[in-house]
Amino acid sequence: MGIVRVTEEENVLSGIRDIVVMGDPGCSGLDGNASRVYGTLLGTPGDIFIVNGDIVRMGTEEEYSEFSRFTGCATAKPVYCSRGNHDMRDYDRFFGLHNYIILSGAFAAAVLDTASRVFEPKALDFLGAMLDKHRDKRFIVLFHIPPKNELTGRGIADEEWAKLKRVMDPHMGRIDCVITGHIHAYYQYELDGYRIFISGGAGAELDEVGSPEARVFHALKIAVRDGKPSGVDVVKA
Repeated sequence: MGIVRVTEEENVLSGIRDIVVMGDPGCSGLDGNASRVYGTLLGTPGDIFIVNGDIVRMGTEEEYSEFSRFTGCATAKPVYCSRGNHDMRDYDRFFGLHNYIILSGAFAAAVLDTASRVFEPKALDFLGAMLDKHRDKRFIVLFHIPPKNELTGRGIADEEWAKLKRVMDPHMGRIDCVITGHIHAYYQYELDGYRIFISGGAGAELDEVGSPEARVFHALKIAVRDGKPSGVDVVKA
């Protein structure tokens, strides 16, 4: 199947047991080592993939077309995307909606747009509406640029995290984790009671940050058992 162009805010899937999430495959160009890493990660056993932003380098039609072609050749599984700061132009034409949710059993993955380093009101309103509507589900929230962290100073402003927290806090017990990218490394931390992953190791040149364990090409594999997320593993390329 390859790239899914999302046209519906709510996307109901069945039989999902493993979700593979990766970030930043193409922001330094999808060639050479980047294509090797990305292609390897697309070979990870899973039911769906989510590429969490910075799909390409410049946001040109040619880049998006090549990314879509490469992805379709590398996997027959559905591949969903989120919008990163390198994907500002023409994202809609190739990948569809900026904010949407994937639903399967008692599991929900909410994808939000932080490409401009802010949470637009429509993104926050959408997440709030989905959390209210699907009170029987456990959520993972995904967006590209992380909140503040000790790995690097790069991230959304504190006031943007505060906006998101105001939406999530009434539902904190049902939010398993937050998954971000943007920083080309792996890092897990806790912030204000939320477990947060930075996963930006899908092919772009790794950042010189953190410990050697952080500087690794990788994806995250989320196990869904009995319709609920039951664990997150790091898959190295």
